[in-house]
Amino acid sequence: MCRKDFSTSEKLLQHLQLHQRALQFVCDICGRGFSRASRLREHVRSHTGERPFHCSVCGKSYTRPSRLKEHLKIHATEKLHRCSVCAKAFTTTTNLRAHEKIHMANKPHPCSICPKSFLRPCLLRKHMRIHIRDGLISDPADQVRPLDGGNRSYYCAEGLLVVQLY
Repeated sequence: MCRKDFSTSEKLLQHLQLHQRALQFVCDICGRGFSRASRLREHVRSHTGERPFHCSVCGKSYTRPSRLKEHLKIHATEKLHRCSVCAKAFTTTTNLRAHEKIHMANKPHPCSICPKSFLRPCLLRKHMRIHIRDGLISDPADQVRPLDGGNRSYYCAEGLLVVQLY
């Protein structure tokens, strides 16, 4: 994701046009653009509800094969690693450690539209899709975000408008 800084919102908007030109695959339903046809196909499933990748063990379905592959790991081993806060169980200590961070009070990535804050930038970007869908973010000018709450530096938040699905 692009995170370039700009001294004015005008320079940022000029820069955002570069991203928009690169997004040649556009969703007919919501207008979101993507740089790859495969990413557009995956995105369209968010509108249609299509989940063509099914778990043969429990029947749960997914929009992408990579998500199914990740899910299948839960059936492969016992969940021996348990969160001390909420008792949720995990197959690996890595997953447990990642989960435990959600219980931390310090969430340094606040939403500029609502009061929620997030531990990681990717979770903030995922959350921003709600505001995009609800029409609260609709044009490049809405993506201008002052850094550090008030100084006059701006960054490119292209990832808030175009979410790459992996």
